[in-house]
Amino acid sequence: MPNLNFNIDLNQLELYFLVFFRISAMLMVLPFFSSRNIPVIFKAGLAVSMSVLTLPLLQGLHVNLTENVLSLVLRLLGEVTIGITIGLSVQMMFSGIQMAGQLVGFQMTFSIANIMDPAGDAQVPLLSQFYHILAMLIFLATNAHHQLLRVLFESFKLIPPLGFHYRQAMVEKIMELAGHMFIIAIQLGAPIIIVLLLTSVAMGIMSRTVPQMHIFIVAMPLKIAVGFIFMGLALPHMTAFMGRLFTSTNQGILLLLALCRGGV
Repeated sequence: MPNLNFNIDLNQLELYFLVFFRISAMLMVLPFFSSRNIPVIFKAGLAVSMSVLTLPLLQGLHVNLTENVLSLVLRLLGEVTIGITIGLSVQMMFSGIQMAGQLVGFQMTFSIANIMDPAGDAQVPLLSQFYHILAMLIFLATNAHHQLLRVLFESFKLIPPLGFHYRQAMVEKIMELAGHMFIIAIQLGAPIIIVLLLTSVAMGIMSRTVPQMHIFIVAMPLKIAVGFIFMGLALPHMTAFMGRLFTSTNQGILLLLALCRGGV
């Protein structure tokens, strides 16, 4: 029987596990892979394969592991924090888009029409799910997922493995992104919300001038029809807005990660 001799570079093995920690943390938070319907074995296999493909890009990078177990655990948590930060930034962007659908649906009297969201395993308003699916399609059509992978690879240049440093400015920036969800919702849903608001005002004026008209019977189908018409007219605006939003979010992630570098 031949003598098998496996030469394993421990430095590369340690580097691989650090890369795996960061990538797997990102995949667990991303809106595409955080669904319970996606098997855990698929998520783990994807993280393993992405880590293997990423490792050659980090050739020559030496990782100095500390002998202090507590320090090592804290630094490993730093890798997880970086991955969660990337995924959470994308998640908050999609949450803002879903919130826009919720606001529009409320104006169209669809606030009680909920469906099951397979990604979040929860009931969401009907138009929120429509906006979410539309955002997913635009995300893929504009190759924003390629830009997200580029951001992931750039994160290893900005913050090498075990190079994460906690900064108060990072927390403040994440809170700013969380508040930006409401701005995204208003900007994306503003055209339809304004039209439906004017429709409600017009129906109120008609109810005063023509008291015999059953305004509540007429208002609901009219607002639904007007909402769908102007939603179709606003699709080019929504597509362009989401495309710019995806680009700015990927750039914002790099600026956010730059706050966590050592020596800043």
